[in-house]
Amino acid sequence: MAKADIEAKKAQAKADITKAKADIEDKIAHAKADVKADVEKAKEKAISDITY
Repeated sequence: MAKADIEAKKAQAKADITKAKADIEDKIAHAKADVKADVEKAKEKAISDITY
């Protein structure tokens, strides 16, 4: 019984780690997209500031 419990806990821990990694990768992807959008906005503002 104890061995089965340990195996189940190991499997759960692996699943938790995998989910955490996926969450972090998702957050990084969103942050990169946000930065890209901010850069685009800044570029557009700079262009409009120059042209006006």
